[in-house]
Amino acid sequence: MSRGEAFCIACGAGPPHSSDRLCEACFRDRNTLSECDETSQAYRCPKCGMNFESSRWGFLETDDLLQRRLDDSLRIHERAEAVGIATQSETIDERNVRIHVQVDGQIDAFYFDQKHEVIVRTSNMICKTCTRKDGNYYEATIQIRSAGRKLEEEELAELRGSLDTLLASMEPDPMFFITKEGAVVGGWDVTLGSKALARNWARHMTQKWGGQTKETHSVVGQKDGLDVTRLTVLYRRP
Repeated sequence: MSRGEAFCIACGAGPPHSSDRLCEACFRDRNTLSECDETSQAYRCPKCGMNFESSRWGFLETDDLLQRRLDDSLRIHERAEAVGIATQSETIDERNVRIHVQVDGQIDAFYFDQKHEVIVRTSNMICKTCTRKDGNYYEATIQIRSAGRKLEEEELAELRGSLDTLLASMEPDPMFFITKEGAVVGGWDVTLGSKALARNWARHMTQKWGGQTKETHSVVGQKDGLDVTRLTVLYRRP
């Protein structure tokens, strides 16, 4: 090496060098393109099949779940460029899936090609919705009645069916569940897990068939110093 020629700060070798003045051998000793955890934990409710991801419950397709678990497990070098990631999943059993991962790309002028394996393990966890269902939890009651007449069975079926139609048109929400329903003197009662769903349904019926609604609230306890209330919505069809 001639005087004044660039050299590796670790071993003294000549070019090519990385941006931090390391030769290829020393740079590879100190850097990896990617790192990956050997295992990744997933949670699924055994009652309804919802998955717990990103601190919330929801339904996920298997491919989406595996991708999220891989995203959480795989780390790429901050200076990497032109990164390519290829994956292939292998089912081990109903609770375990192995993901084969191949990563290639460049860091400075050096090309890297690495392989990893991560096993996604799925454990049972009862979701909040099923816990509440099992405990007969509800936030609102819809009371379907008539205005001075008896509702026919066909009318009750039509009104009740409008809830299914409404749910199919809305974004899924774990709290949009029915706790209990049935015929009562003069109409039909439905207890729901969500006040928002109760209000939306009452508004939907009013817009479609007319009539009137009336809301009442009852205090059932306190949480963090605030009153916990339940909503009752009376809908009268003309």
